[in-house]
Amino acid sequence: MVWCASQWKKVEQQSEFYLNVPVFYNSYELKLDKKHRLFIPTDIRRLIDPEVHGKAFFVILGRNRRPWLYPEKYYQTLVLEMPSEMTPDDELVEYLRLKLSLADRIEWDEQGRVVMPERILRRSGIENDVTLTGVWDHLELWNREAWNTYSDHLVDNSPEIETKGKQAMKAARNSR
Repeated sequence: MVWCASQWKKVEQQSEFYLNVPVFYNSYELKLDKKHRLFIPTDIRRLIDPEVHGKAFFVILGRNRRPWLYPEKYYQTLVLEMPSEMTPDDELVEYLRLKLSLADRIEWDEQGRVVMPERILRRSGIENDVTLTGVWDHLELWNREAWNTYSDHLVDNSPEIETKGKQAMKAARNSR
C-alpha cells in the first residue's frame, strides 16, 4: 500500500509506475475565445507535473453531459484498469466507445491555453462565458449561468448532499 496525500487515501501500487493524482478544487470564471481556446488557470497548471501527469488533458463528455478534463497519464491509467477481453459483452463495448472514441487529447500551449474540441462543445452546449470547476480528479467545464444555478442548488441542499455523499463514499470503500 502507498499513502497518496493528494488523494487522501491508501491505494495499492499495481506496478512500478504509480501516478500521484492532483486534487482539483475551486471554480474559475473564464471565457472561450473565437478559436475555442480556454485558459487553464495557473493554480491548476501548478498542480500538474508534466513528468508525472503528462503534458495534456483528455477531455470526455461526463455523466452530466459537461466536458470533463483528466490529466493525460491519469486518464490512461483509468483506461488500463478497464477489463480487457477478446469478445466483451455489448454493454462494455458501448461504454468503451463512449469513453474512448468520443475522447480527445488536448495539449496546453505556452500561454496555458487548450483548444476545446468543437464536437464536445456542441454536444455539451458550452458557450463563451464558462466556469471551470475542480472536482477531485478532474475538471468540469460549465456554462457560467448553468454553474451559478447549480452551485446555488448545492448550497441550498448541502445537508442532504453531504449525507448521501458520505454514504456513497462508505459504500465505495466497502466494495474494495
